[in-house]
Amino acid sequence: MKLSTIILNGKEVANQWEKEIISKVQDLKAKGISVCLAVARFNDDEASKVYVKKKVAMCEKLGIKPILIEEEGLDQVEIEKRVSSLNQNKEVNGIIVQLPLPRGIDKESVLSLISPEKDVDGLNVFSCGLLYKNLPGLRPCTPSGIVRLLKEYKIDLVGKRVVILGRSQLVGLPIFLMLLHENATPTIVHSKTKDLKNICKEADILIVATGKAKMINREYVKKGAVVVDVGISRLDGKIVGDVDFDDVFDVAGYLTPVPGGVGPLTIMSLMSNVIKAASIQSGIKDDLV
Repeated sequence: MKLSTIILNGKEVANQWEKEIISKVQDLKAKGISVCLAVARFNDDEASKVYVKKKVAMCEKLGIKPILIEEEGLDQVEIEKRVSSLNQNKEVNGIIVQLPLPRGIDKESVLSLISPEKDVDGLNVFSCGLLYKNLPGLRPCTPSGIVRLLKEYKIDLVGKRVVILGRSQLVGLPIFLMLLHENATPTIVHSKTKDLKNICKEADILIVATGKAKMINREYVKKGAVVVDVGISRLDGKIVGDVDFDDVFDVAGYLTPVPGGVGPLTIMSLMSNVIKAASIQSGIKDDLV
């Protein structure tokens, strides 16, 4: 018997989140507080140039002032000087260093320079420590977007078996911790995991972040499971995810599309972090999720 799969519409959730953020920006401005995000690109990666433009455009749409730094060919010392300067700039509430960094640049050294209160990507060592200890802080954007999506659809996390396919610092590791803190029972699997298919098929919630187009078909999915597809690839001229959407559609109980699932929530999570950072730096308690 085929299921009536519910589509987890990230665009709709992101649109509502956007309204909340605009309202919050206006509230801060009414208190005389401006909000500013610095976006720094030091690579010559074409995809990064597109991502940076999207972030700047979203800032402008929401009423957040963007400061754009685009410099290529800098060495480690010069990049670290730029980041340190942004740390010291009191106008700047949040700092993003667009990844990847050029070859030969120590990524962790650069990211660790970002002040924790301005680390709106939630990627430096201090921010990761706050997440590990479940202390207040700025959380990584894609995992935060996933949690928001699940909660908006009232998907219960407590005690649920969650299988996370992928162990990256951007998605796999932080979403593991965030769901653990929500009292779920998460497991991380990866390319070296034995009996991968059967482990995935035991999941109440399956989160896929491998970067391999259409890797997951119906054989990996338990009937009625929640399937969250974080991947995005181009295959035969089409944008697809890590999950074979059509094959899984009538097996999953809930399923994210690609595009229009997790992607829109990642950038809104980033903008939410900028608002949180501005609020914290101004001594105002922020209640925006």
